[in-house]
Amino acid sequence: MKVLWIVNTIFPYPAKKINAGNSCFGGWLNSMHREITKRDTIKLAVATTYNGKKFLKFNDDKTIYYLIPDKNYNKYNKKLSSYYKKLIEDFKPDIVHIHGTEYPRGLAFVNCNFKLPIVTSIQGLVTNVGEVYYGNISIKELIKSITLRDLLRFNTIFNCKRDYIKRGKYELKLIEKSDYIIGRTTWDKANVLSLFPDKKYYSVNETLRESFYISKKWDYKNIKKYSLFCSQSSYPIKGLHILLKAMSNLKKKYPTMKLYVAGLNITDSSTFRKKIKRLGY
Repeated sequence: MKVLWIVNTIFPYPAKKINAGNSCFGGWLNSMHREITKRDTIKLAVATTYNGKKFLKFNDDKTIYYLIPDKNYNKYNKKLSSYYKKLIEDFKPDIVHIHGTEYPRGLAFVNCNFKLPIVTSIQGLVTNVGEVYYGNISIKELIKSITLRDLLRFNTIFNCKRDYIKRGKYELKLIEKSDYIIGRTTWDKANVLSLFPDKKYYSVNETLRESFYISKKWDYKNIKKYSLFCSQSSYPIKGLHILLKAMSNLKKKYPTMKLYVAGLNITDSSTFRKKIKRLGY
């Protein structure tokens, strides 16, 4: 069977070919890829967009990779259809698996009407996120926090909310036009079936990164007491501002409490360049 994946991240092999560096996102895809390519009965191709000008194709021992030029992956791009047609003529898949509904590249593929069975996996639902993007921050506070960078890039929190709502409309069209939907949680299932009650839905847990299986198990005896870990913090929907408010109350009872936040330092103003690049959030 020939399976085509449409994904939102560049896999390590093609990333190395174009000197793009490995992405820290979608680790479960790499793990799933590793397991699927162990099966001789499946021939896999992986397609994604990238910030380039040429349609690229790479092969390793077990997978074909396609990189499709698209500089703004947040916007629906009709021009993708010509590249998708070229891809389909070249690979001739039996089935297509779209990983993620958050970006319109999946809908652009479905709108080509290739008469192929389409499976779409939910990674998150921007339809729901757009409605609560401000995270209960007041409009007054949002306006007060707008930075020069936000204005120059037309990328204030208000712009981001509008972007999520627009992408949500594309997302609903993709789900509607997909033959099968894969989700992991009861929340996924409830949201899909509330909108499309006749949709064929399957619950499938993802294969996690290898570190989840080989690392030492968590042990209460080795913890740093009263410590919290937050995996993301750069925009309102992750709720760092709510967590900080909660901590201000908790520290009265647990004064040694500490919060560890992964990623870039979003409050860094140590240089002029870093200061003007700060987001309003």
